[in-house]
Amino acid sequence: MSTPASRNGSMRAADTDRMQLAQLLTEAAAQGRLPMPEYEDRLNKAYAAQTYGELERLSADLPDVATSSSRSGPCRPAPSTLLLAIMSGFERRGRWNVPKRLTSFALFGGGVIDLRYADFTSPDVEIHSYSICGGQTILLPPEVNVDVRGVGVMGAFDHVGGHGSPGAPVVTIRGFSLWGSVGIKRKRRKNS
Repeated sequence: MSTPASRNGSMRAADTDRMQLAQLLTEAAAQGRLPMPEYEDRLNKAYAAQTYGELERLSADLPDVATSSSRSGPCRPAPSTLLLAIMSGFERRGRWNVPKRLTSFALFGGGVIDLRYADFTSPDVEIHSYSICGGQTILLPPEVNVDVRGVGVMGAFDHVGGHGSPGAPVVTIRGFSLWGSVGIKRKRRKNS
């Protein structure tokens, strides 16, 4: 079956096309088809790709993955999510769909939001994190762009520096911590 990408590789790709390829590359890495350094390299190139031809070249040697690129329509953002830790904890790790809007709240509890292996369903993600006498950790892969607008009052709200890859998702983190913390760290994926 011929896709628009195979008919005209010089057509400009959209953000949703880049995100679909990022999801396919993540799937290939999870299946062991791509070692982690190569996966991260291809992921950076996918986010920077401008045309369908550039996107196709990044998955051409992955036969099972390449054939599934026409399996679905445009990416749709996952529904907004609320993560609560009231005298308890929450964890989002591994492979999961990152919604366009995510709210996390820790009261005398803690949580971890790990975006390193997650599938982004929107080019812009907004995370609202609130910690009161609790702690949260948000782990970001190196390629995402991040904008932190949080405040710590008698507590800590980390502000990470550096830029991600051009065209990669933008994660905006807002919120506050009172006698607690919101730790935000860029962390590479583990080689498996």
